[in-house]
Amino acid sequence: ISPFGTGRADYLGLWAFANLGIPPILTIMGKGVCEAGPCFWLAEDVFVTGRGLAYNQSGLDQLIPMVARTSGLEESELTTLAINFPGNVYVNPITGQSHHPDMVLGSLDVNKVIVYAPGLDFGTWEWLRKRGYQIVEIDTDEQVCAAPANIMTLEPGRVIMPSEGPKAIAAVRKIGVEVIETPYSEFLRVGGGLHCSTMRLHRDKGPYSNDKPA
Repeated sequence: ISPFGTGRADYLGLWAFANLGIPPILTIMGKGVCEAGPCFWLAEDVFVTGRGLAYNQSGLDQLIPMVARTSGLEESELTTLAINFPGNVYVNPITGQSHHPDMVLGSLDVNKVIVYAPGLDFGTWEWLRKRGYQIVEIDTDEQVCAAPANIMTLEPGRVIMPSEGPKAIAAVRKIGVEVIETPYSEFLRVGGGLHCSTMRLHRDKGPYSNDKPA
């Protein structure tokens, strides 16, 4: 989709191995398509990914077993929340829809999420609703200019958000989540947000899906 991105993963994998001592543990092979970077954890046992232009079933079939192994879970213990992305456009600048999960859904706390509802399929929405998540919805105007769901979760109840989404920030704070604002509109122009541009080499364990907020 982006000719400038071809081969970039191999170069970065080689750099991480040579400079940081971190070996590649998986390469998506054959006809698999799977961009792991935009995936994220909603809980220690809930991994968010998708199906669309950036993912196909062959790619997911290769990624998910490795994700389960590195998380210390059996594959049967890991819930894979795969968003079925709408449309055939990678990122729609008019509607704000995207084929990356971190552009339309973000984890705020153990039972709180921020979403751009037009970017989710009904099954994903129902999964969140039936499990009692508090849902902050993003308006289309802010999604287009700021992608407020593309956040960096520092810990449950504490996140970094782009300052260009004031309505979303106010709604997140209203449900008791601490927000650190940072200007980020320029980076979004080249196709990414806070989560997109942050490489997480290590993280502490967080809550599981059956944990209750304190």
